[in-house]
Amino acid sequence: MWAVWGKQNRWFEYVGFLGCQILFVGGFVAVKSLRLGSLLGCAGFVLMLFYLGPAVVNTIHALLLGKLTLDAPHFVELGLIIAIPLITLVRLVLNVKEYTRLR
Repeated sequence: MWAVWGKQNRWFEYVGFLGCQILFVGGFVAVKSLRLGSLLGCAGFVLMLFYLGPAVVNTIHALLLGKLTLDAPHFVELGLIIAIPLITLVRLVLNVKEYTRLR
């Protein structure tokens, strides 16, 4: 994240960065324990939203005010930035529910 947006300067950006690390570790833990990896993934995802959420809200706000204009490929990119994390969260929650139901 530092390479793309620069060093964090607010507390929620550090929380978001920690969430990315937890997501990364959760992916490796899921190989051994799907439930624990999914729980770590959910926790990391929620923490990551402290970084992603304000960025998306500020971008949409700038679009609505007319301060920012995006062409078609950039709208697709913005849509993917919003959609992929939401799909990931749904998948993580379904993993936890499925594992709990099997037990």
